Amino acid sequence: MAKVIKVDIGSQMDSIIEEFKKALTTSKLANGKFTFTHDFGTVEKKATLIYSTKAWLKTKVLVDHFSSEVAWHGFAHRVEGEENTYKIEDLEVYPQEVTGATVTTDQEEYTKWLYAHTDEEFNSIRAQCHSHVNMGVSPSGTDETLYRHILGQLPQDDFYIFTIHNKKGDMTRIIYDLRDNLSFDNKDIDVVVEGLEGFVAEADSQVKKHVYTNTGSTGSGYPYGGYRDGYGYYDYGGTSGYTGYQGGYSGGNQQRGGAPANTSKVTTTPAVVTTSGNGGKPAPGSVTPAGKGDQGQRFGYKKK
Repeated sequence: MAKVIKVDIGSQMDSIIEEFKKALTTSKLANGKFTFTHDFGTVEKKATLIYSTKAWLKTKVLVDHFSSEVAWHGFAHRVEGEENTYKIEDLEVYPQEVTGATVTTDQEEYTKWLYAHTDEEFNSIRAQCHSHVNMGVSPSGTDETLYRHILGQLPQDDFYIFTIHNKKGDMTRIIYDLRDNLSFDNKDIDVVVEGLEGFVAEADSQVKKHVYTNTGSTGSGYPYGGYRDGYGYYDYGGTSGYTGYQGGYSGGNQQRGGAPANTSKVTTTPAVVTTSGNGGKPAPGSVTPAGKGDQGQRFGYKKK
């Protein structure tokens, strides 16, 4: 379910103050600090993130191609007439220097990259995406700091999309929409690849899973004949005894049970851009690094 971004606490002010007073007066401070949290609840809404076939293919190619981190921007817009629906039409990789776990932007080259786009392209840069290579796709603490920074710079009628991918096909997605005052993440967001819906539905109609049934005892020993899975056929009983391993596991170095628990990757913080003059574009030299690993984000301004 979605969550609110901006809170209208007018009608809730008294109850929140009372809740705070109660928590403060009943707390025992182990370290001299007091922390208060209030849950503003959720909203019964979901979002849809549509990828054009081209944008989805490019995403998969980038993640598969690079053995290091790589980051890119997506050109996105709202889908008019559809509630909480957003579409990434295309994407581009911007100038960057990468390691296995970081992306650093060359500020001068990034500014030139921004200048090279038309007004329409420039104003549709509404997605920041990157790969975690073989690591899990949960946002790190640095990622979350980046999200808060960007959210603080977004205009009141704007939205922004974040995605994280890895080579196993895992994907984290987050959408902030200030116009509708809602944020969505993962289970709140259905991902649709344009043009493939019919193909997948047709494939589902043609593929049926075989259901294995217990064949009963085949003799002495275990009370069942065996089972068959991805590793081959195992015969536990009967006159034949244990037939051994007959299958083959083709998973290579894959680990069963999901992605590794290591989510300690280092992400980056955005550039802060000023737009005095230059028709709304950042003035030369005005894009300044916000720290090591800066991904050169373009937030909080539009070309006029």
